[in-house]
Amino acid sequence: MYVLAGIISKNGANVVKPLILMLQQQSNNKNATVGLLVGDKIFHGKINDLNVEAIEGDIGLGCAPLKKTYYAPVYRDCSGKLTLIYDGVIYNFKKKLFRNHKLLSITDGDVITHLLEENYAGELTYAFKKVLTSLEGGFAVAATDGNDLIAARDPVGFRTLYYGENNDFIAFATLKKALWRIGIPNVFRLRAGSILQIINRKLLDVSKIFPEEPFKAKIGIKDIHTAINRYQEALYVAVEKMLKGLSKAGILLSGGVDSALLAKILNDKASKMGINLVGYTVGLEGSPDLKYAEEFAEKIGLPVKKKSVTVDDLDKALPKVVRAVEERDYVQVETSLIPYFSLEMVANDGIKVVFVGQGPDELWGGYPWYPRLLREWGYAKLHETMWEDLIRGEVETLARENKVAQVFDIELRYPYLDIDVIKTAMSVAPQLKVFSDKDQLGKHVHRALAKKLGIPTFIAERKKTAAQHGAGVHKMLLQIAKKHGFNEKLVSRLNYSPDKISSEKLGSSSRYGYKYVDKDRWLLPSCVQLYFDYVAYSEGLLNKNEREKIATILKNLPTSQ
Repeated sequence: MYVLAGIISKNGANVVKPLILMLQQQSNNKNATVGLLVGDKIFHGKINDLNVEAIEGDIGLGCAPLKKTYYAPVYRDCSGKLTLIYDGVIYNFKKKLFRNHKLLSITDGDVITHLLEENYAGELTYAFKKVLTSLEGGFAVAATDGNDLIAARDPVGFRTLYYGENNDFIAFATLKKALWRIGIPNVFRLRAGSILQIINRKLLDVSKIFPEEPFKAKIGIKDIHTAINRYQEALYVAVEKMLKGLSKAGILLSGGVDSALLAKILNDKASKMGINLVGYTVGLEGSPDLKYAEEFAEKIGLPVKKKSVTVDDLDKALPKVVRAVEERDYVQVETSLIPYFSLEMVANDGIKVVFVGQGPDELWGGYPWYPRLLREWGYAKLHETMWEDLIRGEVETLARENKVAQVFDIELRYPYLDIDVIKTAMSVAPQLKVFSDKDQLGKHVHRALAKKLGIPTFIAERKKTAAQHGAGVHKMLLQIAKKHGFNEKLVSRLNYSPDKISSEKLGSSSRYGYKYVDKDRWLLPSCVQLYFDYVAYSEGLLNKNEREKIATILKNLPTSQ
C-alpha cells in the first residue's frame, strides 16, 4: 500500500520541500524508497536521503510505501507527457490496450497510465473520466500532463484523498495530517467517485465522475427466493474475485450474521483455492462478541485468534486511534478501537489482506431505527434513507477503517460493497428487507442466505449489535474520560457542548438514529466527547476553525488536567 501527495504552486515557487514533508507526515518509514515527480523529472530514493536542493519545480506528485521492502512507482506514458501515481487494487485492470506500449511491468498502475495515454488528446480531465469509469475496484489516483493536476477516487470509497489550499499552494494527499503539516489550515474530503481538477494553477472543480444513479438499480426483485439466489450469485462472484492472487488472508469476526456469512463463504472458497484463512476477534473479557465468534469459527473449522482487552488497553490505544482516524467525533473514535486491536494481531501474523463485513445493514435494512422510519414515512422513504446511509458509508465507516488499517500496512476488502452486490441488493423491494414497523430483526434476505449456507440460527438471527456494544467498549469510555478528569461537572463549568465545535455527525446513529431508539445506548455523554476533543487537539489534528473553538474551551481547564 502507498500514500499519495500532489501539490502545485500558485506563484511559481519550488514545491519539493512541502511535497517531501507531506510524504514524511504520512509514512513513518524513514527507509522508504519514495517516488517523486517534480517539474518534469522523476526521482526515486530514500525519503531522508534525497538532495532536495538539486530538485526544482512548481508542480509535484509523490508516492511513498508503507513498508520499506516496497518500491514506490511513479508511472509515465510512452510519450513522456503523462505521469501518474496510484494506490489501490483493480480487479479488471488487464484490459486490452489498443496500441503497442513500452510496459515496465503489467500492473494495474501501468495499464491505467497507458489507457490514459490512449484517451488523452490534450484534455486530461476527459481522459480520466473515460478510463476510470471503466475500472472495477478500490483506488486513489492522480496524474499530471505538466500543466494541470487531476486526482480521483473509486465510486464506493475504498481509498481516501483530501485536499486544500493556502496562499502559496493547492495540494492533496491520502491523509489530512499531510496537508495540515504544510500549513493548509482547512482540509476537505474528496468524496468517493469524485474528481479534483487543478487547472491553470487554480482549484477549478470538484465533481462526480461516477454518477450515483447507475448504482441505484430500479426495484425489480419482489420475491424472496429470487432475492436470495441473486444475492448469493453476486456475493460468491465478489468473494472469489477478491481472493484471487492471495496465499493468505484474514477475516474480522464480530459474532454477528454479517461477518459469519462472509466468513463461511470465504472459508469455503479459500479452502478450494489453497488460501490460508484466519479469523480474528477482539472484545472485553466476557463480551458476547468473543463468545459468539469463537463458537461459530469452531463450527465451520475456521482457525480463529482472539484478544481480550482491558480498560487500560483501551485507554492506551485511544490517542493512537484518534491520530489514525484524524477525527474528534465520538462515533469515529469508539468504533475504531476494536478494529485497531484486531488489525494489530493481523499485522503480527504477517497477513496483508483482511476481509471486512461492512455493508449489510444499509443494503438489507439492519439498523434498529429503520422500522420506526418505516412507520413514520413508509417504504419509499425507508429505501431512500438506506441508500443515503450507504452513500455516507465512505465518510462514516470506510475512511476510518482504512486509516486504521494503514497504520499496520493492511489492505481491507469489502465483498458486500462490490458494485454488483450493491446493485443486486438495491434492486430488491424494501418490503423483503424490513417486514413491518414492528420488525426488530430486519435483513431477512441476508439472514435467509446465511441459514441456507448452514450458519447456525443463533448467529443468523442474532439481533443487530453495534461492534462497540458487542465488544463491551461503549460503556468503558466514560470510565476512561473520568480517569483523566473529564466529567459532567467539568462540562458544566466550561459551558461545553459538542455542537459548539462542529455540527457534523459522522454516523447514522448520531445523525438521526438515536431519536428512534435508546438514546443512552447510542450517544455518549458530553464529557467523553470533550475528552476526545482534548486528545485530538493535543495530537495537532483538526481544521483551524475546530482547533480555535477547542482552544478557547481548553484554556479554561484546571491546571491539574
